Amino acid sequence: MKFVAKLFYSIILLLVAGCDIGDGKLTIVNNTDDTLFYSFSYDNDSILSYPIGQIDGKENYQDSKIILPQSEIREPVMAKWEYFINERCKDSTLRIFFFTRDLIKTISKDSIQKYQVYSKREKLKVKDLELLKWRVTYP
Repeated sequence: MKFVAKLFYSIILLLVAGCDIGDGKLTIVNNTDDTLFYSFSYDNDSILSYPIGQIDGKENYQDSKIILPQSEIREPVMAKWEYFINERCKDSTLRIFFFTRDLIKTISKDSIQKYQVYSKREKLKVKDLELLKWRVTYP
């Protein structure tokens, strides 16, 4: 029985050690006095996802990409951000779309996506993020 337990723990240790542990070094900073929403686009230059989740047709802020006023949030990724951006993002460029609360309140989800309405867009390569010390700031 001890042999089986040791073998089990050894396998778990190898699996954990062999995985590419993700990092959370990308930090999104909100330097305003308003709540800010954001979304990422990996494979084109368009808003692909509305930053507020929907449940039964109603906005679900728990699933939102949201930053409270004068605060910051770290964005985790399953791999290293450098790998993710260079291998998964079109043109090795991460796109971040920001939306103010006023914009979200006054323009419908469909219009935001159809007309590509946002408050600010960042197009960043790894070298850009390194210069920013992995901190993307709004405004």
